[in-house]
Amino acid sequence: MTNILAIGVAAFNGDNMKTSVEGQVVTFDFTAGMSDMDTLTRQGISRYLVQNGRAIRQGPIATSFGGFIDEWLKLDDADAARWATAEAAANHHELAKRLAKEATEWRNVADCPGSPPTREIAVQAGETEPITVFGISGSNVSEMRIMSVSDKISALCRAIDIRNDLSSIMAEPADSH
Repeated sequence: MTNILAIGVAAFNGDNMKTSVEGQVVTFDFTAGMSDMDTLTRQGISRYLVQNGRAIRQGPIATSFGGFIDEWLKLDDADAARWATAEAAANHHELAKRLAKEATEWRNVADCPGSPPTREIAVQAGETEPITVFGISGSNVSEMRIMSVSDKISALCRAIDIRNDLSSIMAEPADSH
């Protein structure tokens, strides 16, 4: 036997991790910690295809919009590029470094028209840092992709009130469009 994957997983508070194997795909389901100040935890998922003695990360990488941003920022640059446009992936390294410094806060959520529809989520790490606006599309959790990264909230999108309810951030794509 040979170990082909050795990574730390941020399972929250010692919760149990469920492992399943279907053919050559291994899936780990767990409660993950979040780097934001409001939700603290999310449903975590890590799925790998075991092929030619290697473990290759498969989608979905998260089960919600907020979880997708959190997980995408934790990926290395090569894996992050698999779940983003080339433009968004080019910003990954700097974003991951900047947003890891402090806990983030959700600042704005909006649904944007177009094909495919996009959910725009703005986060901020610390009061003095600029906001970062992620445009995420996908008709289900396996198809989620970072389409854009910006420092401006789009005026063309329909804002969603998040003052008392973060469900739009922790929703799956199918629940939101």
